[in-house]
Amino acid sequence: MHPALRSWREELPSSTVHLLAYLGAVATLSMASAHFSRSPKVMDAITSVHQATWVDIARPFAAFALSIPEAADVPASYAIRRHVEGNGRKDIITLGEPDSMAPLLQPSHRAAFG
Repeated sequence: MHPALRSWREELPSSTVHLLAYLGAVATLSMASAHFSRSPKVMDAITSVHQATWVDIARPFAAFALSIPEAADVPASYAIRRHVEGNGRKDIITLGEPDSMAPLLQPSHRAAFG
């Protein structure tokens, strides 16, 4: 056998071990750098603790009136909602039925107290 081939065959196992050791070190370093350089955890969306709650008034005193002669036969309703903490009032006038095929008119006015 040629002497160059004999030396290559003897050095192959040690070269393979060195190559595997280098690849293992590179893999360990890349995992360690990924662990230390990861981004911080993202916080969840902040939900509002204070939610505005509105209460319907049983017998509202109408603050607004809407007169449309063309809509004399259309059912109308008037509702007032007050804020629980006293920070406002909503007046809601409705002409028509929400579930019918006819047009529905629902203007809303909100007054804030403060």
